[in-house]
Amino acid sequence: MIDLDTIGPGSPLLDIGDLLRTGAASASEEEQDHSLVAVNIEYANAIIDGFLSVLGDLLNPVERELLTFSGWLITMEQAIRYLTDYLQDDRYYGAHFPEQNLLRATNQLALAKSMEESLPIPGLHIG
Repeated sequence: MIDLDTIGPGSPLLDIGDLLRTGAASASEEEQDHSLVAVNIEYANAIIDGFLSVLGDLLNPVERELLTFSGWLITMEQAIRYLTDYLQDDRYYGAHFPEQNLLRATNQLALAKSMEESLPIPGLHIG
């Protein structure tokens, strides 16, 4: 799988993080009911297992440990980016309806919270 939107050199954690954010989400970024937004554990595990089966030998021990953290981190980053765009009159992503980027931000926060509650995320101490 190639993500042409963010192609370039960088940590593989960015790739797996964004894949977890998008591929293991139970609902669309634009879901109107925030209670439906969660991480699908089965999908998250399949993504991680598949990623490790192909690239696992190229990762160092710290990278291997931070796979689930990377999903949470990229999800939080995207929440901040959507909220920033909303606060700046939707200049970066644009919007097809009022408060679309606010909705997206809220849904990303719901997904991150679900990740906190459902995945082993090393180094994350919320509360």
